[in-house]
Amino acid sequence: MFSARWNARNKSTERTFRAVRELLRGRRLRTFMADSGIEEESGVSAKHLQMLRAKKGVMFSVCTADYAEMTASPFSSYAELRFAFDNGIEIVPLIADEIYPPQPPWGKDHPFDKEGLAQGLIDLAMPPSRKYLDCRRKTKEQIADEIEAALKTIKAKVDGQTAVAATRSRLRDAQMAAKAANQQRLEVKMREAGERRARAEALLDAKLDEVAAMKKSAGK
Repeated sequence: MFSARWNARNKSTERTFRAVRELLRGRRLRTFMADSGIEEESGVSAKHLQMLRAKKGVMFSVCTADYAEMTASPFSSYAELRFAFDNGIEIVPLIADEIYPPQPPWGKDHPFDKEGLAQGLIDLAMPPSRKYLDCRRKTKEQIADEIEAALKTIKAKVDGQTAVAATRSRLRDAQMAAKAANQQRLEVKMREAGERRARAEALLDAKLDEVAAMKKSAGK
């Protein structure tokens, strides 16, 4: 999914990434992108965000300088990034501006963000260790190639993690089964030992009764 701050300032960037999206769709890669709205910014629907989480998708953040600015839209780039960060969704910044990380406007005169919450989210979601794709001064074809390669790398990583988790699960199940089998064998052995002891005690009691009877008979 592409997350972006679409407005008048970023029209050129928007055209580029809409073209990139069409290239990716032509390669049978499923993608979502916000539509430009009357208020200059809108976002993908809640349905698409929920699908992104359910399918363990990837959020590609088109990082213009004002990306993640808080706005009146419930699906602003800030809301999208917040959702991805809170839900552990893979975030891949796409550098589309000379300013990176983004510096979304905020301050006492800002209508929605007087305390710098957007900048704080950027700091959390895009630390220096976060891998990014530098899309500046590249063609739409080059950007699409890099995004496709990143998706393949991430998918391989996720598949590997899934395989490891499955192997660990099977190993854990095998260990539990072996433990249960050992416990069952131990219980059988203990039961058999108890039965042998009971037979031995019965034989001993019978012998003692026999000896007592012989003594009684000899005393008459």
